[in-house]
Amino acid sequence: MSAFRLDGRVALVTGGARGIGAATCRAFQKAGATVIIADRNFAEAESLARELPGSQAAACDITDE
Repeated sequence: MSAFRLDGRVALVTGGARGIGAATCRAFQKAGATVIIADRNFAEAESLARELPGSQAAACDITDE
């Protein structure tokens, strides 16, 4: 991962609280990005945000305009 760096960048991951989204959040945070975990399930997003320093949770349902 040393060649893949996202220092100073912000990553917004929709559906980020579980599964592939959570794995993506972990990878982006490990690469140096500030991660915003957007998910319908705010409690799960918050739980993951506590696990990843510098990240934030956001309640978001992308199916609702």
